[in-house]
Amino acid sequence: MAWLETQGVRFNASACPYKTSYPVNKYYLYYSGNEIFSPYKEAAKPAPRGHRAYGEGGGMAGTHLFNPLRDSAIRKGAKLHRQCRLHSIIQDDTGRVIGAELRQIASPWKRWLHSKLCDLEVGLRYLIIGAPGFSKLFQMLFALLEKGSKPVRIRAKRGVLIATGGFAFNPKMLKQYAPKYARGTPLGRCSDDGSGIRIAQQMGASTEHMQRISAWRFINPPKAFCRGLLVGKDGKRICNEAMYGSHVGEFMTENHGGHAWLIVTPEILKQAKLDLKPEYAQWFQSLPMRMNFLFNSKHGKTIDQLAKRAGIDADKLSVTLAIYNGMAANQEQDPLNKPLEFIEVLEGPFMAIDCSLHSRKFACPIVTFGGLKLNEDSGEVLHDNGQEIPGLYAAGRSAAGLSSGRYVSGLSISDCVFAGRRAAQHISQQPKFG
Repeated sequence: MAWLETQGVRFNASACPYKTSYPVNKYYLYYSGNEIFSPYKEAAKPAPRGHRAYGEGGGMAGTHLFNPLRDSAIRKGAKLHRQCRLHSIIQDDTGRVIGAELRQIASPWKRWLHSKLCDLEVGLRYLIIGAPGFSKLFQMLFALLEKGSKPVRIRAKRGVLIATGGFAFNPKMLKQYAPKYARGTPLGRCSDDGSGIRIAQQMGASTEHMQRISAWRFINPPKAFCRGLLVGKDGKRICNEAMYGSHVGEFMTENHGGHAWLIVTPEILKQAKLDLKPEYAQWFQSLPMRMNFLFNSKHGKTIDQLAKRAGIDADKLSVTLAIYNGMAANQEQDPLNKPLEFIEVLEGPFMAIDCSLHSRKFACPIVTFGGLKLNEDSGEVLHDNGQEIPGLYAAGRSAAGLSSGRYVSGLSISDCVFAGRRAAQHISQQPKFG
């Protein structure tokens, strides 16, 4: 954080008093993971480790983090080549990386249009998440504009760092490496197509953790939904409903085939609507959830009726609910470690929201966390034979890293900053080549 601040990134210590996946604009420090739950709180004293970059107007923190870093790099002499796509890595006869070949849009009007299309893609990111078909449209338009691009070769005197993103927008790679998650909604940019990973693989680079995907099934906010019951198609409870969204998504996908229904009561729904007021939730959190109330739910006066309408195993769901209600009535410790404040007896009528991975009315974003295998001391990419590919580095979602084990909020950005600095520091210490 100290290093980021020296580059111009700003932070703010206003702490959010309640648990949320992302705070409203007046809060910039928050509990972003599972810090306050067992067994995590026994392993480390809970602290609000979610640090959101600060900037005028609030909103998502990406711009407030990236722009100062970009401006700092330019002040230090970095040259930007815009409207370019990595085409290949250039090696000499010994296998050392000595440069990269890009494809740059040649036509001035195409470059201008391409830049505006990029801005539009960012502006419509929530629409793209809600309607993934738009991402295919953007990919097609980008491809048309990039047709006929001219080659640009750049000499690298110390090394090349691949940071071209993951492969969430590459359906073929998803089906190859992580078929369980292929029906999720890609999160990121259309350029997260795995191109950098594939270019390195053609050079013999090794990959690892390619099956590691984070599925973000957030049911909080509204906070009241933590009091509900999240079950799979088999009627069994999935996990602690108050857990961080990536953990909920992992349990749902790995253990329940990606199927999930959140069962709530009228009392919970009433409080949920209050929790979605602007002072508690961002618009991109409240709007989709309110749409789910209307268009993505099933209703039943009894649990058996609800199970039939939702396609859930009625017998097992009845048993699950009976066990849960007994635990709530007796104020017993939840074996899945949900705090007592979120446990109550659930009585009909019931409403169930479809939270499944493939639900198009309640998108479940996915991010890839596998990638190129690295020397963890230097950030150099490893060949399939276990040796470093001299002069080739990787960072961010192009590489396996800190997030590949299990993701919690902010860890991806932390990984990018750490891995990028690690590689840059090692590159800067190398003698110039050629």
